[in-house]
Amino acid sequence: MSRIVVTGIGAISSLGNNISENHTSLINSKCGLSSLDNFKTNYSDTLKFGEIKLENIKLKEILNIKDESVTRTSLLGLNVIKEAIEDSSLSKNEISSYDTALIVGNTVGGMCLTDELYSDANSVSNPSPYLSSYDCGSVTLFLQKQYAIKGVCNTINTACSSSANAIIYGARLIKNGFAKRVIVGGIDSLAKFTINGFNSLGILAPQNCKPFDKDRNGLNLGEGAGFLVLEKESDAINKKHYAVLSGYCNANDAFHASALSENGEGPFLAMSGALNLAHLLPQQIGYINCHGTGTENNDEVESKALLRVFKN
Repeated sequence: MSRIVVTGIGAISSLGNNISENHTSLINSKCGLSSLDNFKTNYSDTLKFGEIKLENIKLKEILNIKDESVTRTSLLGLNVIKEAIEDSSLSKNEISSYDTALIVGNTVGGMCLTDELYSDANSVSNPSPYLSSYDCGSVTLFLQKQYAIKGVCNTINTACSSSANAIIYGARLIKNGFAKRVIVGGIDSLAKFTINGFNSLGILAPQNCKPFDKDRNGLNLGEGAGFLVLEKESDAINKKHYAVLSGYCNANDAFHASALSENGEGPFLAMSGALNLAHLLPQQIGYINCHGTGTENNDEVESKALLRVFKN
């Protein structure tokens, strides 16, 4: 089978509102952490977050969205998918054809509008406009409707691995003949719900996250979106190819809902499986992008898994 290549990319984060801005910020070692500006919580000024400074009003203006029930999560996703589609030069007919799929990794969904939903539940008798946009699947449905996508559409909610699993699923759709091209990626926005949830675990850092450091003190929550357009190399001969998706794997050690096993069996199996699929040896890898949460459990276990795979 023809190789799977990346022909379009889009991204927004606290480092920039598009791919170019993110790239420039990374080259210049810019830090995207700051206090919260777009909404207030008890932790707005005491913790650091990776917040996108574009307000919802501005995003709706840019994207020409009038519906008040559209969540920040959906707005960020639409902004980035638009960039990825334009970058890949997909036509309107290609996007809406039955062989174009959309796979979205997402956890927050409409949780960023929990306060509004709660207010409606206590003050109005009619159904709240925020109810239908609350779950994570609503984001995918919104994006599907915006582009009239008729192919396979699915939402993957596996917390931090959601986007990676979306990419894997998209690649398998192409490999097994269920799609010619797939728009894959993930979105999450900051929300009081998730900030309070992570804070209850006692793992939010008051300063910048320091993974694998002896003075680690937790993680910093952020928001953002990133999408890729995947296509078979044979179908994208006249397009630029950012990368070849040669190997991938997910695994589950079934150890604990929010902790990894002591020997890092899950990440070890996932990395080993990806290398095997790509027919690569550990010594051929030049860069590793770690989970790196700066928590004691993750840092210890991820280190053990890396040492098991990359022995030297």
